[in-house]
Amino acid sequence: MTVRHIERGLDEIVESIRAAGVGTEDSLVVPTVRVGGVTIDSRRCGPRDLFVCIPGRHHDGHDHAHEAIASGALALVVEHALDIDAPQIIVESSRRAIGPIAACIHGDPSLRTPVIGVTGTNGKTTVTAMVASVLESAGRPTSVIGTLNGRLTTPEAPDLQRLIAEAADAGRTVVMEVSSHALAEHRVDAIRFEVAAFTNLGRDHLDLHGTMEEYFRVKASLFTDREPRVAVINEGDTYGRLLADTIEGSDRTMLVRVNPDQIGQIEMGPHGSSFDLDHRRWTVPLAGRPHVENALIAIGVCRSLGLDDETIADGLSSMPPVPGRLEVIRSEDRDVEVIVDFAHTPDALDALIDTCREIAPDRELILVFGCGGDRDRAKRPEMGRVGCAADRVVLTSDNPRSEDPATIIEQILLGISAPDRDRVTVIVDRGVAIRSVVADAPAHSLVVVAGRGHERVQDVGGSLVEFDDRQVVRSALGGPE
Repeated sequence: MTVRHIERGLDEIVESIRAAGVGTEDSLVVPTVRVGGVTIDSRRCGPRDLFVCIPGRHHDGHDHAHEAIASGALALVVEHALDIDAPQIIVESSRRAIGPIAACIHGDPSLRTPVIGVTGTNGKTTVTAMVASVLESAGRPTSVIGTLNGRLTTPEAPDLQRLIAEAADAGRTVVMEVSSHALAEHRVDAIRFEVAAFTNLGRDHLDLHGTMEEYFRVKASLFTDREPRVAVINEGDTYGRLLADTIEGSDRTMLVRVNPDQIGQIEMGPHGSSFDLDHRRWTVPLAGRPHVENALIAIGVCRSLGLDDETIADGLSSMPPVPGRLEVIRSEDRDVEVIVDFAHTPDALDALIDTCREIAPDRELILVFGCGGDRDRAKRPEMGRVGCAADRVVLTSDNPRSEDPATIIEQILLGISAPDRDRVTVIVDRGVAIRSVVADAPAHSLVVVAGRGHERVQDVGGSLVEFDDRQVVRSALGGPE
């Protein structure tokens, strides 16, 4: 496939910024300069690129402008004039300008192909996988952007607009996860969403947002500021009901409310779930009540895209496994099963344990988990409290990043009451923890390894180390990695 190359004059880019309501003064602009790309990373800057200087928490792009020009950048977007002999577009906020700029340079690709966005604390990855499976089975080629496809759940605006442009040029629909970081950092500005869906809201990312109220406001902005054609909202969630009430009556967005109360006769097993909805039996090859609710949201999204229930049901029943989401790994020689799951919030861990109790009520449940470093510290005791619903708990390292793993574990232990401490073991090294638990697990037990799911790299002290929970489990069970 050949992606068409687009060049834009700086005058066109200035106009796109102004149209988006981001103030500019262009006295340092040479309109005849034409650029072919945009980046916020001076290390990735190439000839004919526009370099956008973004002040960040750790680095300020303005400090790397000389480096970008030396690498071939033709012009700069800055928040204050720099002593550099290069065309400069001066804006009030580089962060707010980057989305419209990237959209302009890539030819406003979301106007050329449908874009479906899914946001919420838990379930984004699964819902996007479900929708993509249905669309593909209906003969509509689909590109998925999300947690399973890159370093960031939602890429920065230059990469995101490029990916959407590639999909548009290939005639593919885009289904993407929209993170709260992406919304707060304006990565999805200038994207026209055909459909946006809201799954739920639980405690997460308060290191960035500060309060649940601000976290909700940021999530809600996908609907209130972006104004998708259709909004599919899970009103079984408290924040979902509040969001639905907020956007109800909008003359730009059609509201579709879905509620788990609509579902009947749920049957669940380790290999999948089935349920009744609107006089039809539905099946999904994913275990657990949360995935039934995810399916309900996916059905709402697919219906809003004009697909009939038979087509949707076929696509859901034939969807492939979602890596690291209730992924079951079995031993051929031992009567032990291991579930690897991405659950890393109190709500997600609670739902995971409940699911395991429902699908394997007579099994001893052994839980291995930790908490990530440099993230919301206040949730750690709550994770400990929730985790003690398992029969046995092994606390270990997750992605400690710059923090001491032992200190993180001590903070998790603060949420565990004295009577429960006897059921808790601490093994700081995650590899050792998983191997020892799997090796010692009694027959007919169920081991759950939570927190990292599909992730293949562990961040330890700023160093990225290859580490995949699933490979470690397979090796511990005596199978191939």
